[in-house]
Formats: sequence, C-alpha cells, structure tokens
Amino acid sequence: MDRRFDNIGDSISKQNRSFKNYLKDFLLDSNSWNLLTLISKQTNVYIFSGVIRNFLLGYLENRDLDIVIDNIDDISIPHKYLNKIYYKRNSFGGYKLKVGKIVVDMWELNNTWGIQKLNLKNTPYSLIRTAFFNFSSIVYDFNNERFIYDESFLEFFKIPHAMDIRYKENPNVPLCIINTFYYSLKYSFPIKYRLCKWVVEHYDVNINFENIQLNHFKRIIFSNDDICQLIKICSDSLLLLRKSKINNAILLKKID
Repeated sequence: MDRRFDNIGDSISKQNRSFKNYLKDFLLDSNSWNLLTLISKQTNVYIFSGVIRNFLLGYLENRDLDIVIDNIDDISIPHKYLNKIYYKRNSFGGYKLKVGKIVVDMWELNNTWGIQKLNLKNTPYSLIRTAFFNFSSIVYDFNNERFIYDESFLEFFKIPHAMDIRYKENPNVPLCIINTFYYSLKYSFPIKYRLCKWVVEHYDVNINFENIQLNHFKRIIFSNDDICQLIKICSDSLLLLRKSKINNAILLKKID
C-alpha cells in the first residue's frame, strides 16, 4: 500500500477495538448485540456501509446496520430471539431484520451483486473492490476485530473527505445519483471529477427520482427539479474540475 497513507492507516487501525465497543455500548441495544454475537459464533461477520464511515469521521448517529456473512442459510437462531425479531427477504437473497429500534440488512457474501457480477472470490476484499463510493471501500471484520480497506478509502479519509467512484457499475443507478447529492450536502463532502462526470452522464430526465426516494427512504429529500438543478451544477463544473490539479472537487450548496 502507498506509504503516503501510513499515518491514516495507523489512525484507523487504532480504532479496531473502539468500533466494536461503539456497536455494543452506543449503536445496538442488548438484544441486537446478543444476536450479532450469536451469528458471529456460527459464521464470519463483516460490517460495511455508512456506520463505519460515520464512526471514523466522528458522526455518532444511530444508523441501520449492513452486514454480510459467509453462510446465511446455516444460521440457527434460538427461539428466545424469534419473538423479538421481525424479518423479511430483501434484495439479492438477504434478510432485513428489525431488532428493537435497529434494522439490520444481512446478505450472504457470495450473493452480493458485485461479487456475482465479476465472479470474484468470496472475500471481504472483493466486497471492497466492488463498492460504488470510495467511502464505502472499507469493512469491519467483526470476528477478528479489525478494519479492512484499500487506498480508495484512505484517499477519501484525507481532508476534505472528497467523494469519488470506487467501482462505477451498480444495479441501482438512480439511487447512486440521489445518494451522491444526499451525502455531499448532508456531510459537506466535495464531489470529485470522476463522480461528478458519472452522475451527469447517467442522469435521465425521464426517471422519477421522487418515487425512488419514497421506495428507499420513505420520504422525498430532493424533488425531481432539485435533482435537475444539482445535475446542472455538476455539468457546469466539469471543465474546471478536469483542468484543475488543485480544485478537483466541487462542494455543493443546499438549494433554496
């Protein structure tokens, strides 16, 4: 790994144990923590998505939990937990579990979209490789209490925490466009040239972004007109971003 990132990698590794304590003492209640521990005794558990990014950046807010495991159909859950869990099938053969106030989305590693798409080995490194955003190219190995990441995450972790693409293919393009603007505006993450160019190229005026948000978030964050305006801002910035070697990311401002 590039020696430029040694200090960043060291600072992340120092949080290996702290993240597990954060899950136990802050994010999860006793039932969800016990369930997660029970699952980890039967298979490897890898946590990914925004809960890691937010923890490392100091945004200690309650979030849903996304996990992947090795053998989902071999998991045995004792009866004492079954009356405390609401579950249903989600996309790609996984399960959505509601335990107390926490929603856990759980998938089997070999059934994740990117690993199937590229026919990769069933490892957490493959999961990182197929993350769409650079800030998603990190997982937490729950069983071994360690973060696993690549240089794209370390690049994001440097101030000013600019968003970029890690792997440009995704089964839900409209949601990636929405999330680009959502994360950029919520956390003041600048958008780098490649990601800005990607959202412009994949925008389709015929897509109803409001319906997509209702299905995913259960609320509308951006109107279709808002999305159109944000796309125009990205489009108008592409030439400058491509030419500039310093100001190669754009920081969006909220639409009035």
